[in-house]
Amino acid sequence: MSKNTLVISEDGELQVQAYLRFAKLKREQHVREVVSTISDFKADRIRQGEMYNFKELAQMFDDLEQETRQLMDKEIQNAYHANALLVKILLSQAQVHGAELMVDTNSLENEFLLKQISSSETTALSRPASDFVRRNTQLGRMGTVATVSTQDPALIKERDALKAELASTKERMAKLQAARNQLALKDKELRAASEALNGKLQESKQFLQMKQMMQSKSTEVTALRKKLEKYEPQSVPSADTA
Repeated sequence: MSKNTLVISEDGELQVQAYLRFAKLKREQHVREVVSTISDFKADRIRQGEMYNFKELAQMFDDLEQETRQLMDKEIQNAYHANALLVKILLSQAQVHGAELMVDTNSLENEFLLKQISSSETTALSRPASDFVRRNTQLGRMGTVATVSTQDPALIKERDALKAELASTKERMAKLQAARNQLALKDKELRAASEALNGKLQESKQFLQMKQMMQSKSTEVTALRKKLEKYEPQSVPSADTA
C-alpha cells in the first residue's frame, strides 16, 4: 500500500464521513459564534452618526481583536481536544482487543491525504442522514465509535459452534414445548369426548332397555333362590361335632 493512500473498509469510511459531518456542524457553529461576537461589538461600540478619531478607532479594533482572539482560541482548543478524545477512544478500544496502534502526526500535514479527507467530507455532506444510522445509533456522535473486533480464528470458530448449538437447543425446546401443548390439548379433547360418549350411552334407548332387562333378570334370580331354599334339606350336624 502506498504511503499516500489510506485504505479502510466500507464501514470504516462510513464512520469517517459521519465524523466529518459532525465536524462540519461544529465548524459552522464556531463561525456563527464569531460573527455574533463581531455583531455584538458593533452594536455596543459604534453609534450611527458619531465621528471617531484615529485613536478611538484603533482602540476599538484592538478590543475587537482581543475578543475575537480569545473566542477563536477557545473554539480551536475545543476542536483539537475533541480530535484527541477520538484518537484516545480508538487507541483504548484497540488495546482492549489486543492491538497497539501508532499515531504518525507527520501524516497530518500530508496535502494529498488532506485532499482525500476533503473529498470524503464532500461525499458525506451529499449523503442523506439515514445512511449514517446503524443499529439505532447515529454515527458521528462524540464518544460513540463502532468497532469490529478481530479475534483468534479458533475462538471465532468455537463461538460460532456454540451459537449454532444454542440455536439448535432452543429449536428443540420449542418443538418439545409445542408437542407437550398439543398432547395436553388432545388429552383434554379425549376426556371431553369420553364423558360425552358415556353420557350419550347412558341416555340411549338400548342402554336403558338392557338396564331394565338386567334388573328384571336379577329379580327373577332372587325369586328362584328363594324357591330353592324351600326344597334344600336342613343342614345336618357333622358326626365329628356330635
